[in-house]
Amino acid sequence: MIPNYTINSTDSERMHLLAQLDLDYSAIQTTFSNITELAAKISGCRISLLNFIDQNTQWSVASYGMDIHQTSRQDTICKFTLEGEKYDFEVLDLSDHSHFNNLQFIRSNPELKYYYGIPFYFDKRVALGTLCVMDNVSKPLSDEKKNLLKLVVKEIEERLLLLFNVSDLEEQLTQVERKKTKLAHDIRGPLGGIISLSEVVKSEGLKNSPEEMLEYFDAIHHSSSTMIELATDILTKNIKNGSTSKDKRLFDLYTLKEKVNQLYAPAALAKSIEFEVEVNDLNSEKKFPKTKLLQILGNLVSNSIKFTPAFGRIKVNLAITAKEHANLLRISIEDSGIGMDTMQIASIGRGESSSNLGTGSEHGFGLGLNFVRELIDQLNGEFHIDSDLGVGTTIKISIPFT
Repeated sequence: MIPNYTINSTDSERMHLLAQLDLDYSAIQTTFSNITELAAKISGCRISLLNFIDQNTQWSVASYGMDIHQTSRQDTICKFTLEGEKYDFEVLDLSDHSHFNNLQFIRSNPELKYYYGIPFYFDKRVALGTLCVMDNVSKPLSDEKKNLLKLVVKEIEERLLLLFNVSDLEEQLTQVERKKTKLAHDIRGPLGGIISLSEVVKSEGLKNSPEEMLEYFDAIHHSSSTMIELATDILTKNIKNGSTSKDKRLFDLYTLKEKVNQLYAPAALAKSIEFEVEVNDLNSEKKFPKTKLLQILGNLVSNSIKFTPAFGRIKVNLAITAKEHANLLRISIEDSGIGMDTMQIASIGRGESSSNLGTGSEHGFGLGLNFVRELIDQLNGEFHIDSDLGVGTTIKISIPFT
């Protein structure tokens, strides 16, 4: 039985959890690379995919037997696996069901018939995606094979939890290094003053101070010099060695451009939309935290693709404004889509959700822009929409960083 597919509160929970995990889908492939091959071998099916599913896209971070990286959520079978009442979901002949028989990979090569999918969870909280196996021959799996695949899903969940714990540990190490560097900076000034004072006392003390006081200040001088050397050593090690964990969590503008192109240019190309990511070279070498940026940009770009017609245009501009006490990462997404009227913009400003069909009949999920605002607020950033109905939309965001 095919479950009724509806958008519900679970989608909002999934979006927030994915934002918390802050996954870079293009960078975690090696973590799960052998999982899909194992699933295919166990099931005897030609194709196996491991997918994360957000509000617009199914991201296949690992695949076997099929070279695929992303699919529009509405064109997937796995969305039913997430929403079904059962733990797993099986379709013996996809071509027999109206939900699926119009999908391209069922109507044409590889002409899939059989599907079996299992959702995976993060910390038993909410399903984030699926492990699925597919074949062009209808071949129901035995209970033994299904149970083995469920064990594979447990491995996925354990790796995902490990991935999160490692990322969390890296963040903690980064915070420790920041505190260490700040401590080293903080103690240099006062101790430098102590050394200067002790030198003055030493030079004057031969005439005016007892020998015991000279010995006391000599000890202060020695101790302070040692602490200065220690602080310098800490700073030097930070400069020479850097922070591996910190570097992993930093982007520059060209790294961000590469990620955006890698993740979203294929979807624009599939809809015959001209897609361009432009970098302002001024301050482009500055590093900034990547935290939540891919979720923010992903939602905004996906939204633009959804509401821009074929042969339209989307331009993303990335820039950094350097200021005395903080820098600003500035991002604008401009499209030639259907645009919004003042009432729609006001509705977004009030945090109200709405769901609309895209220009290619894509389903809307009523979460995107409001969710983006939440993420930007968490980063102390600003969010602005400028749109004309029938002309297009420009969204500008700015996020401070040090």
